Amino acid sequence: AVLPLIVLVVQKFAPIVRKASRMSRSADAHWITLAEERLGAVPVVHAFDAEKREARAFRRRVGQVRSMEIISNILQARQSALVETIVAVGGLGVLWLGTTLIGSGAMTVGALVAFIGTVSSLYAPVRSLAKSAGRFHNAAAGAQRVADLMDQTSLVRENLGSRILGMVRGSIEF
Repeated sequence: AVLPLIVLVVQKFAPIVRKASRMSRSADAHWITLAEERLGAVPVVHAFDAEKREARAFRRRVGQVRSMEIISNILQARQSALVETIVAVGGLGVLWLGTTLIGSGAMTVGALVAFIGTVSSLYAPVRSLAKSAGRFHNAAAGAQRVADLMDQTSLVRENLGSRILGMVRGSIEF
């Protein structure tokens, strides 16, 4: 009975978690790009006495990444808490129904214990599936980022009439 509710929660949170994951991965990529550019330009930064400005820009970018990660984690935690609440309410419902059936003589205590054990063993995979949805969206956002990079056109263009370069001999002088 709780499975449809869990599926509904996961479906409701899916687009929100997916968007947050994409934004987080994008901010992460921008941070890495900034770090790579600035570390490669340390002599230039020193030459123009721009260390403080670069440090501020770096802190700002890292703060954006941290904020996006926090938002993504909060959303996944809310989804997980909602799933755990549904599971707990479902367990309480089974316990209530079982005690009612025991009271009317329609079920034995042993049957209730066996049923609760069986249901409990089913909850672990359901919880795992619900939690893996968030991990899947994180992975999908990363894969989308890789796909976006792969789809970019190269800045190097070949001329249509160019000929293939064979074995080259010689040296380069500067």
